[in-house]
Amino acid sequence: MSRVKEEDKFLLTYKFRAYPTALQEYKLENWLFALCWLYNHALEERKRVWKEEQRTVRYSEQQNNLPKLKKKEPILKLVHSQVLQDTLRRVDKAFQKFFQDLKRKKKGEKVKVGYPKKKPTAKYKSLTFPQVWMKQKGEIVPIIKLEKKNNRFANLHLPKIGKLKIRLHREIDWTKAKTVTIKREPSGNWYVCVSVEVDLDQILKEAEERVREREKAIGIDLGVKHLAVTSEKEFIEHPKFLQKLEKRLKREQKKLSRKEKGSSNFEKQKKRVAKAIKIPC
Repeated sequence: MSRVKEEDKFLLTYKFRAYPTALQEYKLENWLFALCWLYNHALEERKRVWKEEQRTVRYSEQQNNLPKLKKKEPILKLVHSQVLQDTLRRVDKAFQKFFQDLKRKKKGEKVKVGYPKKKPTAKYKSLTFPQVWMKQKGEIVPIIKLEKKNNRFANLHLPKIGKLKIRLHREIDWTKAKTVTIKREPSGNWYVCVSVEVDLDQILKEAEERVREREKAIGIDLGVKHLAVTSEKEFIEHPKFLQKLEKRLKREQKKLSRKEKGSSNFEKQKKRVAKAIKIPC
């Protein structure tokens, strides 16, 4: 079996709709709150240490201090340790980008330099399990398991969260899964993003299959008067989603403008606006 070169490997991310139970959603909301607090705490710590001691706090230092911080802030104990570590990596990446942009600006490049800012709880919308597999007693064992229920749905077994139901709209090779990110959209819907390592040969093979499928398909020309015209001179009329949704969208936006910004009613109405924008498929 030939070894694949490192440069021939790529990470592809697949997004799946998730359906958490009421208890799981409550847990995920608590996790996001705790992670947002940790992000802002780590950011402020770096800022304070630089101001007082003129030194840079590294990721390793903040990671090593996590056990002490957990004792002071019990809410952090609810969150999986690797997810906490990933939040500290996000802070580290934000500062790395800041310093890189600063160097580029000093060299005369036109680049916008922004110092990392604290995040409001409402805008902290995702959490990441940075590891799907781990080595234990010489064997590779899964931290997160994927259990297929049928052709449409599967259960994702997440530490401290439990079985999370997802819509598995396409097959993936779980043995190549690298990270799992859970994200809450403005509409209130939850999604799971799985990054999978694939080889260049596999990508080229899939591309060739898509080309062959296109060769068998009829030609379609998109237009203004009609949505599409096929090569067989068949016309497909516009469903006019936007016109149909326009009245509802205006009504929901007007309601949003009357709510107090930052209030719970404001956040609820924001979700209604997001749902009104979404075009049905």
